[in-house]
Amino acid sequence: MKSEKGLELFGYFGAALLIGAYALISFDIVVSDSLIYQGMNLTAAIVYGIYAIKRKVTPVLVVQLFWGTIGIVAIVKMFI
Repeated sequence: MKSEKGLELFGYFGAALLIGAYALISFDIVVSDSLIYQGMNLTAAIVYGIYAIKRKVTPVLVVQLFWGTIGIVAIVKMFI
C-alpha cells in the first residue's frame, strides 16, 4: 500500500513540474530558452515517463518520450 501512495505522489510530482513550467512561461516569469524552464520540462518528462511505465499507460509514455527529446535538444542547443 505504501508503494502505491509513493508512486501516486511521484506521478503528481511529474504533473506539477509540467504545470509549473507551463505557468512560468505563460506568465513571462521565465523565457523558453532558459535552463530552468527546459530543465523542468525534461525532469517532468522523466518523472512522468517513469510513472507511465509503472502504470502501463503507453499513450502518456509516448508523449513524455517526445517531451523529453524536445527538452534534451533544447538544452543541447543552448550550449552549442
